[in-house]
Amino acid sequence: MSGVAEVNTNYLAEMAESTVAVGYKQTEVGLIPEDWEVVPIGSLCTIFGRIGFRGYTKADIVEQDQGVLSISPSNILQGTLDFDHCTYISWSKYHESPEIQIFNGDVLLVKTGSTYGKVGLVSSLEREATLNPQVVVLKKVKCPSPLLSYVMQFELVQNQIEETIVGGAIPTLSQKAVANYLVPIPKKHDEQAAIANALSDVDALISVLEKLISKKQAIKTATMQQLLTGRTRLPQFSLREDGSKKGYEPSELGEIPEDWDAVKMEELAKIQRGASPRPIDNPIWFERNSTVGWLRISDVSKTNKYLTETTQSLSELGIANSRFVAKNNLVMSICATVGKPIITKKDLCIHDGFVVLNGLSVDQDYMYYILKELEDEWGKQGQTGSQMNLNTELINGTHVAIPQNAAEQTAIANILSDMDKEIQALKQRLNKTKSIKQGMMQELLTGRTRLI
Repeated sequence: MSGVAEVNTNYLAEMAESTVAVGYKQTEVGLIPEDWEVVPIGSLCTIFGRIGFRGYTKADIVEQDQGVLSISPSNILQGTLDFDHCTYISWSKYHESPEIQIFNGDVLLVKTGSTYGKVGLVSSLEREATLNPQVVVLKKVKCPSPLLSYVMQFELVQNQIEETIVGGAIPTLSQKAVANYLVPIPKKHDEQAAIANALSDVDALISVLEKLISKKQAIKTATMQQLLTGRTRLPQFSLREDGSKKGYEPSELGEIPEDWDAVKMEELAKIQRGASPRPIDNPIWFERNSTVGWLRISDVSKTNKYLTETTQSLSELGIANSRFVAKNNLVMSICATVGKPIITKKDLCIHDGFVVLNGLSVDQDYMYYILKELEDEWGKQGQTGSQMNLNTELINGTHVAIPQNAAEQTAIANILSDMDKEIQALKQRLNKTKSIKQGMMQELLTGRTRLI
């Protein structure tokens, strides 16, 4: 005898049950309220898809006014639908499969391809529609359709999707597997509706914020086009000393204000390309605790205007073999993510995928917005090799419009900076609201928080 008693399994089961909170029960999907039930998705709806003879070919694709909308994975966002880019198929293919004709209240699920698992609730469809073969539809829904949509988006179902996905290059879900996913749900319709309504209210706020951000960004874009070309003048700079209105004059950029100049960028700064130590993967170039960052394209891609952190830092040897850029300098990417400017807020080094504008003779923020205005154009002009890139000759020879009065440069930059701050604040609020929604789903869809 070892002196260690064997624990009775019945005793362990009783102990586990005794830890369950009053009013809750342990189930195969976790702890849920006693008056909820665990059911397969297939008991809440019927799942249909376009398979076999009901698929379609390029010959079935028609112009918008000659057929019906075919909803594809690209039209399905997380929880909603977007119809900016659509495919249309013939009426004959639409009538061939009545069970996959789409109506408001249906729930869509991407079953095939890289975006499998995306879910969309059909709620504002205004024309006839059917399915792409990569999508299935959940119809004849026996609970509020929004609730089923949220359940399908919930991590409990998404985890089951990951467990049942098959295929290598083309991941695929079977409709049978989807129908067998287990989910907890209230038995009372009133509670089902209350949960759906609470989450729908948060989604409505998210939608309002997204539309507001889009509107503010469009206004900013239009404002940049007007102010950075001088087509619209700020009142305090629009008049001559005698009170008459300032005019325009021809330039390499077309007509610009009479007190502005069309200047090549090489006249405004010394534009220098970065340099990389070789071979770049040698650990001797890097030091985790160094205060000098190593700027990567990925760092710039996720940065708005000011760069405060880098993923990697360089050793003294790495710094000596790179191009050092002190903080508060203007840097622009010239490969991969072409033409994106940032203002550095830490000391760092740049490789040859960037240029730095040293000794800038105009307002830095004004120049930042000039570069932002050029970003799309430079993305089209970049030389293509293994990846898109710009050369310094092209940058140096580019003309830009510059107010002669430094105060006007600053005033224009301040207006655009204020607009950026407003947009950024809205984005932060949007992200916070999305986080709140995720927390609400965790609480409401498991019954941890009860609304009724």
